[in-house]
Amino acid sequence: MFRKRLVVIGVSGETEFEVRRMSAPVISYPVALDTRQRMATALEVKGIPHAILIDPKGIVRFEGHPTYLDEHNLAALLDQYDQ
Repeated sequence: MFRKRLVVIGVSGETEFEVRRMSAPVISYPVALDTRQRMATALEVKGIPHAILIDPKGIVRFEGHPTYLDEHNLAALLDQYDQ
């Protein structure tokens, strides 16, 4: 539904081997590896899972738990900031 409006990139603190051997949940998006936790530290992530929506201008439009981003809320955020 959001394929043309949104790019999803996962970030994992696990090794490539650990990510590749995971069978569940099925990951159908690119995953960046951050085994040194640099991104989590820089963004002051306090819990996992953690979602951040960044618009094409680099402005953070949402940060928090991804369960908030159900179809309705995600559509509203994209509509609000889609320029």
